[in-house]
Amino acid sequence: LILRGNELCTGVLDKAHIGASANGLVHAIFEAHGAQAAGRVLTVLGRLFTSFQQHHRAFTCGIEDLIVTEEGDARRRACLDEANSRALSAAATCGEMSFEDGCDGVP
Repeated sequence: LILRGNELCTGVLDKAHIGASANGLVHAIFEAHGAQAAGRVLTVLGRLFTSFQQHHRAFTCGIEDLIVTEEGDARRRACLDEANSRALSAAATCGEMSFEDGCDGVP
């Protein structure tokens, strides 16, 4: 990977260059220009990647998107209760059979 004057001359930027790896892009900027410059690069890259995802029908999620609310948990429990009730009802009718003469119904 060769960068000159803010221009990518050869190579491809991939996860190995941008991610948390030794001798990656952010590490090189930190070594050459200091912590503030590396921090700005991380901020700009974060904004760039988020914008790319939003414009290409992708999404991001944070921990607050993954936590079930009380309302959501109540709806989930209601769905599970309904499914359980239907399953028990189906199982009860599935095993029914008519008894013929001489059968006492004992399995």
